[in-house]
Amino acid sequence: NMSMNSRIPLTSPPLSSTLLHTLKSANFHHVQDVVSLNASQLSKELHIPMQESFNIIREVKMGLNRGSASTQNRVPSTIAPQEENYERISFSTGSKHFDELLGGKGIVSGSLIEICGSYGVGKTTFLMQCAAMATLPKEYGGLNSKVLYIDTEGAFSKLKMTAVVRRLREKLSNKGNSPLPLGDDIMSRIRFYRAKDLSEFLACMSLLEAAIEMDEYSLVIIDSITDHFRHTIEGSDRGKVLYSIADQLKSISRRKSCCVVVSNQVRTNIETGRPSTLVPALGDKWAHAISCRVMMFKKGNEYVAQLYKSVNAQQQIKGYSIDAETALICDSECFLADEQQENGARNDPQQEAALNAGRKRKIEEIYQ
Repeated sequence: NMSMNSRIPLTSPPLSSTLLHTLKSANFHHVQDVVSLNASQLSKELHIPMQESFNIIREVKMGLNRGSASTQNRVPSTIAPQEENYERISFSTGSKHFDELLGGKGIVSGSLIEICGSYGVGKTTFLMQCAAMATLPKEYGGLNSKVLYIDTEGAFSKLKMTAVVRRLREKLSNKGNSPLPLGDDIMSRIRFYRAKDLSEFLACMSLLEAAIEMDEYSLVIIDSITDHFRHTIEGSDRGKVLYSIADQLKSISRRKSCCVVVSNQVRTNIETGRPSTLVPALGDKWAHAISCRVMMFKKGNEYVAQLYKSVNAQQQIKGYSIDAETALICDSECFLADEQQENGARNDPQQEAALNAGRKRKIEEIYQ
């Protein structure tokens, strides 16, 4: 609550002495003095780099939350934050194959899910479909909730989003007992924000938790996490900022029961004596920080999605297609033979080993 924060001195949240000195030297004395600014504004006030101001705002907010939790005895001191029991929510992606790929329930809160792939494989189409699905009533596989869609690349198109919503309503029209919301009602529940540069994106991140609390978003989409970091922050600084953002998004997803999905681009990896391969952008620190990674590829006329990393599901691959007429991600019969073999191989170690070897070869072909 902003009015309450305005009366809380900076000495109340458990902050480091160095940070307290820095803020007080710049005439910041109350929590509201800090959290009312975005990262860009605080950077100018303190004459520090953008990433430092982003981390300061986050530390003040986290300190306030820790102090509030301890005074109200919400969390026993013997229980680590990751061990707390948070409410989990989930919704369907609108594709049976992608739902299965993600463990059977589709998009689930409590984790940071990354959708990765090169241009033209359908990442934005998939994210738009997820956005529309999340607004729908639960009997249609949705969350009956609002969505925040953060676009960093300018790939979001209201015209295309409207087409996705219209076609999705047609696809699901006979699936439930209650009537589907009208297209305009669905669109009104998707809040779009265009972050044109790194400064705007970091400002958006600094206010994200407050926006979720105020507008009750149950899904946050970032398309993409890559664009503003590839050429603006280099080396270890980029890794630190990205790791901090990933940590923030995972924490919000757990504590606020909010699903978080981001897209990532790919880069070409060249090693001497080996064929070039496509690998996710942003490096190892980001890769370790995310909870789940789905790679989307196009090989010839086939589209393939691979679960590359997950704490809840086994690695597997599924076929999908992008229907030009319906503007939707659809299930494909690609790799159907693998699924049929898998059903017969579960109790036969030799068949299962042969199936896994075949999948590995297909995946290696796709990466090249």
